[in-house]
Amino acid sequence: MRVNEEIIYKKIDGLRRIKNPELIRFELFSILTSLLLSKNEFKNNTEIVSFLSSLNIEFKEYVFKSRTLILARVLRTVENLDESALELYTNILENMLKRKIEKFEEEKSKEIKQQTDKSRSINYFEEILKKYSRNRD
Repeated sequence: MRVNEEIIYKKIDGLRRIKNPELIRFELFSILTSLLLSKNEFKNNTEIVSFLSSLNIEFKEYVFKSRTLILARVLRTVENLDESALELYTNILENMLKRKIEKFEEEKSKEIKQQTDKSRSINYFEEILKKYSRNRD
C-alpha cells in the first residue's frame, strides 16, 4: 500500500472513535476526497459508480465524466446527512477497509507462495546439476 492509502485507511479506522457528528462529517470529507481523487483506488470513473451506489448515492450519467464534479456532488450530499446516515457511511467505509485489507493479505500470501515455489524449483535444478555434472568437486 502506498503512503496516501495508509493515511486514508488510518482515518477510516479512526472514525469509530469520534463521537461528535460534525467531526465525523469533516473526516468523511477528507476521506472521500482522497478516495475519489485517487487513481490507485479507482482507475476510471465507472468504478466510482459502484462505490457510490453502495453509499446510496446516485447521480445522472453526465456527472461521472468528471471526478471533480463527482466530488463536489458527494461532498454536498455528505454535508446534508443526518447522524444515522453518517453512521451508515462510517460502517460502509469500515467494511470497505476490511475487504481491502483481506485482499492485500491474500495477494501478499500468494506472492510469498510464488517466491517459495520459485526458490524450491531453483534449488531442485541446482541439486540435479550438482548430482549429474561432469565436474564434481
